[in-house]
Amino acid sequence: MTLSATFFRPASMWFVLVIALLYLQACNSVNTDNQDDEPNGSEFVDGFNFSVTNEVKLTVKAGVMADISSVAQLYNGHPNNGGKMMQQFAIKPEQTKVMDITVPNHVRESLYVISSLPNGINSIHKVNVGGNTAQVEISTQSAEPNNSGENAGLMNAPKAYNTIPVFEDFEGGSRDPLAAACWVFQASTVTSAGNPISGSFSVRTGTMTNPLSPPSVTTPWINFYGAGELTFSHKSDNNSANGSLRVIAVNEFGTPDFSNPLFTYNYSNGTGVRNESVAIPQSMNGVYRVAFFYFGNGGNQRGFLDNVSIPGAYASDPANNCEPVVAAPTPVEFNNFYPAEGQFGTLAFEDNWPGFGDYDMNDLVLGYNINEVTNANNQLIRLEYTAKIRATGGVLNSGFGLLVNAPNSAIESVAGNVINRNFKPFNGNGTEQGTGHDGTGSIIILWDDLHSLMPSFSNVRPQDPYRQPVELQVVVTFNTPQPRNILGAVPYNPFIFVHGTRNGQPWGGRGHEIHLPFQQPTSNVNFDLFKTSSDHSIRTFREDGPKPGMFMYFEIEGFWYTSREHLNWVLDIPVEWVYPRSTISVFDAYKNYKDWAISGGNAYPDWYLDTPGNLHENRVFRAPN
Repeated sequence: MTLSATFFRPASMWFVLVIALLYLQACNSVNTDNQDDEPNGSEFVDGFNFSVTNEVKLTVKAGVMADISSVAQLYNGHPNNGGKMMQQFAIKPEQTKVMDITVPNHVRESLYVISSLPNGINSIHKVNVGGNTAQVEISTQSAEPNNSGENAGLMNAPKAYNTIPVFEDFEGGSRDPLAAACWVFQASTVTSAGNPISGSFSVRTGTMTNPLSPPSVTTPWINFYGAGELTFSHKSDNNSANGSLRVIAVNEFGTPDFSNPLFTYNYSNGTGVRNESVAIPQSMNGVYRVAFFYFGNGGNQRGFLDNVSIPGAYASDPANNCEPVVAAPTPVEFNNFYPAEGQFGTLAFEDNWPGFGDYDMNDLVLGYNINEVTNANNQLIRLEYTAKIRATGGVLNSGFGLLVNAPNSAIESVAGNVINRNFKPFNGNGTEQGTGHDGTGSIIILWDDLHSLMPSFSNVRPQDPYRQPVELQVVVTFNTPQPRNILGAVPYNPFIFVHGTRNGQPWGGRGHEIHLPFQQPTSNVNFDLFKTSSDHSIRTFREDGPKPGMFMYFEIEGFWYTSREHLNWVLDIPVEWVYPRSTISVFDAYKNYKDWAISGGNAYPDWYLDTPGNLHENRVFRAPN
């Protein structure tokens, strides 16, 4: 908020008040070529921003994930019931991530997070939203497929025995099903003989008599992630024979690394059942097996093994001779979409500002999909902005741009925009010269000549030929990874600037900007247009000055792009909105729009959805099938 003050002497006070009254009277009686009857919004809430979204702080906590890094994805509905991905990020066990997300009203109660491991195992978790905060605790564990929306639910599990961690207590009583699941038993078996370690069954080896071919138990191929604890129980039935256990990692080529055992234990008199916990080294990252070798010097000594828990994901393919399934690499780039992957929001503009037209909100109807591409540290590396021009219901031409919070020095390049008119000079990185009105931010122009892309009055009258939407993608690349929030909240600060011919005379220009309610203009705006016609962007108030008999008059810059009746010139709708036909006010096309606005957004929060109770079918425009 910018404050500017002017001091007046008491003698001039009445003169100032008279001038102010005359000014207000003039504003109320303005009738220019730009001024149509303003829609009747006198009941609307002063300060209402006409938003159908909320900024929510989402806390994601990783619970039990067997010490395995995971990729988490936020969805705008249950993934098995048509939900689409909104955000994607890496998270580690016991890690908590907090992020700011923009949540449309209609998906507020249907947010889900999937935690995904590289071997394809995914668990679904419901997000709990309350007020402006949301929480979810995620884990990746074995469970049955689930469409109910409960917090547990395994999707696309490769095999039923793919537990995380890989755990085996041998209580199946036989080695045959384990061998089918790619366990390997060399001179050892699963039995109830010889006093099992726990339960009814353990692995029992043959006698430890041949150092060149020792008894062993080898796990299936496992995806390891350089972390976690390998736990197991073991014993020997004859500790006087000086036998030993060595736990060895077997690489993807099947070669045991005897020179660097994970664990070694020498049995001696008095040794009973031992419960071990062995840290997995960071270097053990990828596909390995773990082999338990029992060595002895003769006699009838046997080894026992039980309760093996391995901090990794099952990676064997029983259908392909138990060959290892190589884990998918952890992504180096993460996609964060708004509104969601493959879905478009809508920006709907009235181009008559500072006057009002017919309030049909179709002078430009623009679909948009935003992808903030981040790295594994959730830092922004690239912005991919896909624009879809759907309708041009105004006679005036226009350009379209974004004012983002990022400083110009952070942007390396802007590519994919269509510049024909060159209203203002551009910087070497492709941004337009200038900032926000407050002196910060960068200006990205996507196009400056709308009618070179789609003619006037396209797709607003059912009787006219339909034109296919025009798509273009503008990519903003950053010179170094930036904080995720550097651009501001989506959809940032979009705007059009109007130019062309009106009533046979040149009209508008680069400075004729139209923004969402309360969004600041750029420094390239024609400031003289504010507070003319219907615009009431700047409010004035008076308070006592620092000296007796003096007064200060403040102009508050922040109430940008609102009218005397508290109305707007732009709508941001987080769906592919069905917009009104030409000359039909949004009041008349949507049954609950006015009541929603009068309530300050509390009543009919989903007024914009394409449902029979929300709109009049003969007053909206639909693309032909």
